[in-house]
Amino acid sequence: MTIIQPGMRSTLQDHGRSGLKKFGIPASGVMDRRSHDLVNQALGNDRQTATLEILLGNVSMTCERDSWIAIVGAGQAVIDDLTIPFGIAQSIKRGQLLRISYPTDGLWTYLGIASGWSGPSWFGSRSTWPEGSMGQTLKAGDELRCGLSDFSVISQHAAMHNDIPLKKNPIIRLWMGPQWSQFSAQARETLFTSEWAISPRSNRAGYRLLGPTIDCPAIEMISEPALLGSLQITPEGTAIALLNDGPTIGGYPKIALIHDDDLDAFRQLQPGSRFHFLLHSP
Repeated sequence: MTIIQPGMRSTLQDHGRSGLKKFGIPASGVMDRRSHDLVNQALGNDRQTATLEILLGNVSMTCERDSWIAIVGAGQAVIDDLTIPFGIAQSIKRGQLLRISYPTDGLWTYLGIASGWSGPSWFGSRSTWPEGSMGQTLKAGDELRCGLSDFSVISQHAAMHNDIPLKKNPIIRLWMGPQWSQFSAQARETLFTSEWAISPRSNRAGYRLLGPTIDCPAIEMISEPALLGSLQITPEGTAIALLNDGPTIGGYPKIALIHDDDLDAFRQLQPGSRFHFLLHSP
């Protein structure tokens, strides 16, 4: 594929890299694991195979070699003038134009290709992390390359279709965080009785939340490891959810942790999207 219009942020991502947080290297990886996995499932690829993660669509590219692709996530995809369904292996021919539109719901779209996108690897992962000098976002004129396709494998998956409606006004479940007991009862009540929204001042490192101020406990903390999905409260009372490219340690109190099964839905929320939190009990 040759990139014509790269969109706001398009990068190769897989399931990320593990075991490196002690060196200050975040896991990175896809923001919506389910969409990424469904793309690879439709193509018969391994789950760890890299897909192209696209933020807010507005991407176009031309095909340089006949192949099979699959797309899952937000937005709408068109080959030449034909709209293609998400979650199904789709043939694309040399010279055809693929366009992915701006989505009305959701943030992230995933484009996979038979045999997977090829590219550099860092610490065993193709996940791009430009802020850490591990690759760059795509730009116009870049070429995306892949291995040779096994069309006999694709034929077994071509009829598969995955329906994945994105949640609207979702409920995001939380576990109690490391400093839960040090927050006042009023602060904890505010967290669960208030409506929240995603701030435009958000990125792959973390989502800043718009909502009421939460009283932060006046405690001195030594920086400690921060898990993916940690909900930390700044001294000013702002809630920030730490995500894939976020810091590996932090010194702000963490009132809660986003349930792993709800992370995909949370990370697909567009700026301004409203939601509520629910305390999860095992």
